[in-house]
Amino acid sequence: MTAPIRLSVATLLALGLATAANAQQTTLHLGHNTQTNHPIHIALEAFSERVAEATGGEINIIVYPAEQLAALRAGVEGVQLGTVDAYMGDSGTIGNWAPHLSFVSLPFMFADFDSAVEIMDGMAEDIKASLRSELNVERLGWSPGGFRVIMTTNRPVASAADMEGLRIRVPEIPVYVAAFAALRTNATPLPWGDVYSALQTGVVEGVEGPAAAIQTAGFHEVSSYMSRTNHIMNDLNLLMNLDRFNALSAEHQQIIRDAAHLSIEVELRAVMRDNEDVAYDALSESVAANDTPDVDSFRAAMLPVYDDFIATAGPQAAEWIARVQGR
Repeated sequence: MTAPIRLSVATLLALGLATAANAQQTTLHLGHNTQTNHPIHIALEAFSERVAEATGGEINIIVYPAEQLAALRAGVEGVQLGTVDAYMGDSGTIGNWAPHLSFVSLPFMFADFDSAVEIMDGMAEDIKASLRSELNVERLGWSPGGFRVIMTTNRPVASAADMEGLRIRVPEIPVYVAAFAALRTNATPLPWGDVYSALQTGVVEGVEGPAAAIQTAGFHEVSSYMSRTNHIMNDLNLLMNLDRFNALSAEHQQIIRDAAHLSIEVELRAVMRDNEDVAYDALSESVAANDTPDVDSFRAAMLPVYDDFIATAGPQAAEWIARVQGR
């Protein structure tokens, strides 16, 4: 007969402590739609590491790049529903459920990176309150993500007139669809992960997006032309399900806020500001680039989008647009 196994008191205590530590650990799943070499992924990994270190491993955040957890729209919706813990999403996508919040994504809303930071930081608490009350979402951090350029496979773009009839991929976001409909394009909503093959096979003839995202996605490999229209400022919102956030201790909530501020609003902002020119210049080595398209023609063509947007999104949108424009 096998003798019973006897454990020492020290061993039993160690096992008990390990079990307690495991029981206390919270694992959060955080997704985004860019590649692992994009500054967004690097910043979110830094965020995860800071939270783990500051909580002594009690909170473990797993970062999923390249839509592995969910595509952009599904990820942002999942945060609202609680099926996704956290996701990096843009205001345009958020506007699918709260239209007034997508005012950030209107054409030519912001003049440049630094003025966007100043304006949006001043509006941060109002926007956070709206996200909590309307979408059950806590916004942990915000940054500009870069001004969007146009890349095409079969024609150069020098003015708004060159866009007519172009089959161009746009995000699954109403304000983007409206903006490119105003340019008389054939706007085609597609998930970001489907764009490379769509360009390669001719399903679409163009794509628009921040230069850094286009570069890391490799779209220049299947395109020939680029135009620096800077027509919309992409933005980045680190979103977390509010119920999930509120379930954490006050100490852990503050640790997450602090880590997000440093990783997103300090470090990522600095990288994105500098990387905009770096990524554009790198792309210019692979495709024929137009640095000075007729931006005024784009602005004039897209202007009617504002009236239609306010009619749909309501007075809150009108108020926030006026604040951005200094009225």
